[in-house]
Amino acid sequence: MEEEFFDSVIIGRGLAGLSTAIETTKEKNTAVFFSEEKKSFESSSFNAQGGISAAIAKNDLVKEHFNDTVRAGAGLCEEKIVKILVEKGKEKVLELIEQGFEFDENEKGISLGLEAGHSKNRVLHADGDNIGREITKFYFKLAKEKNIHFFPEQTLKEVIIENNSGKAAVFEDFTAKFNSLVFASGGYSSLYGKSTNPKGNLGEANSIALKAGVHLMDLEFEQFHPTTIKGNNFLLSETLRGEGAFLVNDLNEKFMRKFEGKDLATRDIVSQEIFLQINSGRKVFLDCTKIENLKQRFPSIYKKTRELGLKIEEKAIEIEPAAHYSIGGIKIDENARTNIRNIFAAGECSCSGLHGANRLASNSLLEAMVFGSIAGRNSLKEKNEKSKTKIELKTKESNSDFNLNNLKELMRNFVGIQRNENGLKKALQEIRKMQENNSTFLAEKIIESALNREESRGCHFRTDFPETKKNAVHSVLSE
Repeated sequence: MEEEFFDSVIIGRGLAGLSTAIETTKEKNTAVFFSEEKKSFESSSFNAQGGISAAIAKNDLVKEHFNDTVRAGAGLCEEKIVKILVEKGKEKVLELIEQGFEFDENEKGISLGLEAGHSKNRVLHADGDNIGREITKFYFKLAKEKNIHFFPEQTLKEVIIENNSGKAAVFEDFTAKFNSLVFASGGYSSLYGKSTNPKGNLGEANSIALKAGVHLMDLEFEQFHPTTIKGNNFLLSETLRGEGAFLVNDLNEKFMRKFEGKDLATRDIVSQEIFLQINSGRKVFLDCTKIENLKQRFPSIYKKTRELGLKIEEKAIEIEPAAHYSIGGIKIDENARTNIRNIFAAGECSCSGLHGANRLASNSLLEAMVFGSIAGRNSLKEKNEKSKTKIELKTKESNSDFNLNNLKELMRNFVGIQRNENGLKKALQEIRKMQENNSTFLAEKIIESALNREESRGCHFRTDFPETKKNAVHSVLSE
């Protein structure tokens, strides 16, 4: 097996991975490994429609962005982490503008949208609903100017850790030894039967990290996006509701009007209510017919709905929630450090306590930029002795006789928007009958975390424990 030594190894080429990578210097040898093809940009950040939240408006304050984030997080946000996000995030957005990135504008300047849970219009977008695509391409352009080696079609198999220090990342036919390693590999939402995520977002890195001794946190918190097209995984951005779209059922009831924030209540509340509407026999629709210039403002959504034979500007579209964002992940501190000396994480695969129990809309791209940058700078400070010891895999994994669709349906049916002890135990029992691999391993850990959290908080709702406990605590896993 071929071996090579790098100052920094980064797992993942989404926005968090690129944000990490561009912090490298000419003197450093940085490598980015990703499982997709070289020309592919497939990632959750690339597909993001909504935007980036930042308090850049004259009538807005970072303190208000802070308050909205904490309020959405249902008592579980780590406030020092939130403070870093809103302060450094604003700086990052202003820096992007200085670097030449073009956000959409109107007659007043940069156009600022409104999304659920925000008290002010502070969501910046680009090329309508293509913010993820545009900003990922921009960061990739910055990365190409650095001393960065990209390794496509490389699937991570194991991370070797000795004496609380990471030594090597092992791929199918390549071993990368390193001074430091940064996980930036996305979340695990595609473990669910209906998900907005790329199909590869199965949390492989989370499983590998935990097996190696890296701690995970808050796996039970999976955020569901309220509005995806019925029978299709395509997401209808929350920004549509910020521009005037609204939810209605087949009795023509605007059922969200009874909640604070109405159609722009936080995602946990909207998803719960849509779930209850559908379970009671109702159909739920998103009515976008009142939005002006919909084709120009949301070109990707307009194009996709046309391809599906839907005229979004003329008729309400039937919708349903789908697994969208993994709040839990690799436990990190404010420096993006894990419990292992030279291993870091950033983006959706990580968990700093930033999102608490429920992520505020459009904070995820900001998180990838801010904590990717922090991980990049800090990881470059690490130094390892170049080991001459031959690296060998410690574990053997088998995927034989494994049906991923069966696992996805169990997760969707029993570990979804509403959970209870009987359903969680049934899912756990069935999964334990399957051939063990990284997917089943992580699914078990998610379910065990959900069973242990005997309360309802944010996007974790237990029908058998509907109340929220007074004390908010994180759930930490160590293998």
